[in-house]
Amino acid sequence: MSNTGINQVVWSAKQQEFVQKWRELGVAWGIPPAMAAIHGLLMTQEHPMVTDEVMSLLSLSRGSAHTQLQALVEWGLVYPVKTLGSRQVRYVAERDSWQMMSCIARQRKKRELDPLLELDAWKRSWASKTDGLEASAVLDKTLDGVLAQASAVDGVLGRLLAEDERWWEQWLLRGLRRN
Repeated sequence: MSNTGINQVVWSAKQQEFVQKWRELGVAWGIPPAMAAIHGLLMTQEHPMVTDEVMSLLSLSRGSAHTQLQALVEWGLVYPVKTLGSRQVRYVAERDSWQMMSCIARQRKKRELDPLLELDAWKRSWASKTDGLEASAVLDKTLDGVLAQASAVDGVLGRLLAEDERWWEQWLLRGLRRN
């Protein structure tokens, strides 16, 4: 441990490159780059890290590091760890890949699929105000198709998130044994 109370963090070129790749994936997924980078960094570390370590390694401001760490905690991808006798909060990434992917899927559903499904209520609110135009019929038909697909995805995703990994493994293996 250094004289500042911060662990000497192992930070290899491979880890640095992974964090950069994870940051790029996060941007493609619509996640703030700093949030993705922090998550990637914590995924590469064996021990929990304090905010100062995250700030130092990723060249982030305290405010940005704190905000993104809190967002990761809210998502369930990172856990705060308190050590007896220390006021510093350390953070550790979720290690279970099924849990991590489930957390990401829940957030994506909340941010992307749920708002899409809300179009159904909007469409119904217009049902009584039918203007009789052909364009409205085309829109209704298109929305019906989109909403049917979104509902199907929501159903599958809901079932997937309700079950644990072992159930899905057993289900898949059952199917393979039949062939």
